[in-house]
Amino acid sequence: MPQELSIFLIILAIAVVLGIISFLIYRFMSLKLKDKNDGKPSDEEIVNQELKRILEPVEDEKIAKEIEEYDEDNLSDNKPDKKDEKKD
Repeated sequence: MPQELSIFLIILAIAVVLGIISFLIYRFMSLKLKDKNDGKPSDEEIVNQELKRILEPVEDEKIAKEIEEYDEDNLSDNKPDKKDEKKD
């Protein structure tokens, strides 16, 4: 009986040690992965970079002025009035 108990305790000790080692490896690896992602740009920065890369600037001054006027008109039209807001 004592021999069986000692074998069980040895196997249990080995399992506990392996569990602790694997947990520590996991913790250290997750910290390293988080540190590597700190330099990653945000989603908004990625979108802006892609838009700058894909879209060409407008060189014609007349068209650029029309686009600017269109943007100003749409920005003023899209502002919600306080009357339109729903009251809960």
